[in-house]
Amino acid sequence: MTMRTWQVAISALLIFYMNGICWCHFDVNLEKCSLTCGDNTGRHRTDRQHEPLPYQHDPAMPSCPQTEYSFPRKSTTDYIRVKAPMRFFDEFSICTWAKIYGTGAFVGTILSYSTVSNDNAFVIVFHPNGEINIIAMEESRGNIVHPLQKGVENHLCFSFARSGGYLKVFYNGTMNTRLNFSNLNPIPSGGSFVIGQDQDSPMGGFDASQSIQGEIKNYMVWNRILTDAEVLDMYRSRCYCAPGRSLALTSEQIQLQGAVNAVYAEDKCP
Repeated sequence: MTMRTWQVAISALLIFYMNGICWCHFDVNLEKCSLTCGDNTGRHRTDRQHEPLPYQHDPAMPSCPQTEYSFPRKSTTDYIRVKAPMRFFDEFSICTWAKIYGTGAFVGTILSYSTVSNDNAFVIVFHPNGEINIIAMEESRGNIVHPLQKGVENHLCFSFARSGGYLKVFYNGTMNTRLNFSNLNPIPSGGSFVIGQDQDSPMGGFDASQSIQGEIKNYMVWNRILTDAEVLDMYRSRCYCAPGRSLALTSEQIQLQGAVNAVYAEDKCP
């Protein structure tokens, strides 16, 4: 039997599917098939009834404070400083939406945490060659090519467990990489927490090539490991976030330096 004959036969075949029946209609060239379905009462159902249900967030997830900051240029003077001394635990997670201006590789320092005894207590930086580098207590991991591009909003999450010796990297709701660390000492509290610059000493030693030129939105920290489902939910809806956050970049929590601008977004969520 030829392929054309098979197509004619299939178009006449009734397929019993779930609580109804479906059949296939080919076009005049017998090349493309459109599916029509009916329920047990004989009524036809629209194609939309076969699409996935629209996303609905977990009702246990609270609303997120909507924060947005723009970094208009590559420089050593523009950054966000978290005012309160940070207390880093053995476990923490960091998530943000980020958009880097222009085209090409995604570049910039998402987090730099420096103490008097450890310049690189914790660092997350995206390099111009398309690689990401993670430093925890001077132990460097990464140098892996990431899939992010400039000019596009990306959702980033990083979940770190010192006792487990690992860090999970999530891009746009999906875990992309797991980096393993060894023999890490506890991360000291009370250091300087900067977004947009890589500190080579507390509040100093900046390099413009590692600065952010773009936008940071809904940047938050949790003192625990987020579940894969929580990360995916936040990627699907930026209006909601995982419960129990320890920091959001609201105006009272931070100090803007240089030309960094705040963009107020109260009306962006229902």
